[in-house]
Amino acid sequence: TVFRSYSGSQGTFSVAGTLADDGSANYTFHDPGLLGATPYFYQVKATDYAGNESLPSGTTSATTF
Repeated sequence: TVFRSYSGSQGTFSVAGTLADDGSANYTFHDPGLLGATPYFYQVKATDYAGNESLPSGTTSATTF
């Protein structure tokens, strides 16, 4: 599951979507409808078949144009 924050790595993260498995070792995520010239922060958590969720990944950021 992909989580997004608007206020930095210490901000509140909410679910932004899930990763799509394309059948290879690659996963993709698209986040449409974002505002221009705005920074966004992301974390990922893995979930196993039993529904157990991992700790969050490190935070990465992206700024839209």
